[in-house]
Order: sequence, then structure tokens, then C-alpha cells
Amino acid sequence: MPKGEVLTIPIGHMEGNYFCDEATLSELKRDNRIVFRYADASGQITPAANPNGSLDNIAGICSPGRNVLA
Repeated sequence: MPKGEVLTIPIGHMEGNYFCDEATLSELKRDNRIVFRYADASGQITPAANPNGSLDNIAGICSPGRNVLA
């Protein structure tokens, strides 16, 4: 899928949300490992589109080798 494509995916996160320290967040951004973010239907990443308070609206990241997505 192309970068920026908006997907509609059902979520069942219960009480879970993504969080990490500043160094890890910087590393994820630097290495382009944030794969999915919570966004509204038009693709805008806003606090209102974040259903569980996940840091930086993160909904999915990948491993350094880009072979695991969580």
C-alpha cells in the first residue's frame, strides 16, 4: 500500500496503547519504523482520532529488520 493511504481497520485494543521513552520515539521516527497511526477518515492525525491515547497516535510499528509488525 502506498504511504499516506487511509485504511479502515476494526480495533480491539481494550485498555492497551503504545508508549515509549523519548529516545525510542526518536529512533522509531529516524528509522521510519512507525507503520500505522490513528487518523480520521480524511487522513488527519489528530488527538480526536486517537481512541486510546497512544503516544504520537502510533497504531503499529515494525522491527529494525522490518520483518515484524505489531
